[in-house]
Amino acid sequence: MNTAQKDGSSPSAAELVDRAAKIRPILEQNAEETDRLRRLANGNIQALKDTGLCRLMVPRRFGGFETDIRTYIEVMAEVGRGCGSTAWVASLINVCAWLADSFPTARSGTFGRSTPTAGRPVRWRRTAKRRRLTADGASPAGGNGRQDAGLKRFDAVVVTGAR
Repeated sequence: MNTAQKDGSSPSAAELVDRAAKIRPILEQNAEETDRLRRLANGNIQALKDTGLCRLMVPRRFGGFETDIRTYIEVMAEVGRGCGSTAWVASLINVCAWLADSFPTARSGTFGRSTPTAGRPVRWRRTAKRRRLTADGASPAGGNGRQDAGLKRFDAVVVTGAR
């Protein structure tokens, strides 16, 4: 289900939204585990891969769906109804695929060739410890400052930065 249709076309917007709706029970079932782990449950990652929802913004020439922005937003909104964290990660993966396609190597045809099912996750690290406050706004509740948006579970990574 994660590739283009047999005739080479991409799934319709309605079909992609339907795929997102169909994984909602999985995402809801894994919500507690996702919160406990402070990363996506493996079942959520597998559901995204199985449905092709990490391929929304990947160009067709690389086996993606090359959807428009409206479809992307509608699909991510539907994923978010099941799990906001999963929608966040899937959004980053898709945006990075779109961004990576603008790099010169992508134009030359090397991007995506060796990783046909790859999502493009993002990882970043903040130097200072993140501090969350309790409901009264006074006491620190913890946080280690490390962010992970799916890095360990996909085949390729895009690293970006600014000076």
